[in-house]
Amino acid sequence: MPTIQGLADWRMTRDTEGHREYKVKWKVRADAVTQGPANILLTPGLPIPGTWYILEDDADLWAWCRANVEVTPFYSEEKNIWWYVENTFATKPPDHKQQRCQDTPVEDPLLEPMKISGTFTKYTEEATFDRFGEPITNSAHEQIRGPQNEWDKNRPTVKIEQNVANLELELFTPMVDKVNQFPLWDLPPRCIKLSNVSWELKWYGSCYNYFTRIFDFDIRFDTFDRDVLDEGTKVLRGHWQKDPTQAHYGKYLVDHGLDILNPSNFIRFKDWNGENTRVILDGGGRPVDTSDTGTSTSTAEGLPTPGSIHIEKYLEADFLLLRIPAVLDGRGIP
Repeated sequence: MPTIQGLADWRMTRDTEGHREYKVKWKVRADAVTQGPANILLTPGLPIPGTWYILEDDADLWAWCRANVEVTPFYSEEKNIWWYVENTFATKPPDHKQQRCQDTPVEDPLLEPMKISGTFTKYTEEATFDRFGEPITNSAHEQIRGPQNEWDKNRPTVKIEQNVANLELELFTPMVDKVNQFPLWDLPPRCIKLSNVSWELKWYGSCYNYFTRIFDFDIRFDTFDRDVLDEGTKVLRGHWQKDPTQAHYGKYLVDHGLDILNPSNFIRFKDWNGENTRVILDGGGRPVDTSDTGTSTSTAEGLPTPGSIHIEKYLEADFLLLRIPAVLDGRGIP
């Protein structure tokens, strides 16, 4: 086994940003002339990547050993048992895009840490209410629809790339366009959707292959369920109260005792003038009073508020079966 014979040289440089870089050279003795750089690099006692710069009475706890190392023979033109090993210690953070691991070099791609990144995806969404909570309507109290009422929104996305020996196509394919069944990434269920999966067959050396697969997740903090405004062209059967001597004059009165689950109890809604029009409902098939002009809608029981229809479209899946992190701060990575 090669042994360290002592410290041969050490030096330090400092750049304009104040970062320090140390070069430490060791003299190593091999057991035989047949031992080469690969054996010398395994010499017990040599610094390993990630260790602090602490040599004899000299120390810099901001500097740590990097993975790059240089092994050179003492005599360059003949075989010998004497070698130099030069390590680099530095305080400057490495470029994370070029690092496979900051602590130890990774030889097997299946042991390489997964890569996690994120961005935002822009889309447009039709608005129902303005920033004051008021309905967005025209001067005739009709909801404004179309591109003129569509506004930019951004949805956060998370990309996870991992190397695996088995593609598991049958596992992740049914999960596309499904949402998280259980809490994940500090978010409740139904807030994370697997929107896309891409994969590629790769070779490690010439002996075996592996797969790189990339999962693209979309996030909505208010869940991927929708609450849409309850509106349409039909209402529960009723009539306008046009007798000024009666209560609720100018209001649309719904007949009592109608079953909202029976479609035959709904009729085409007509305004005060008998014109077909769209109407906002209260979530139970009754028209909503949207103004006090005397031609708005109401019920004999009072003035209901606009209703919404809750829609859950996407099925659920357990994304942890894909061996993704349980949290996104580095903890819980398989």
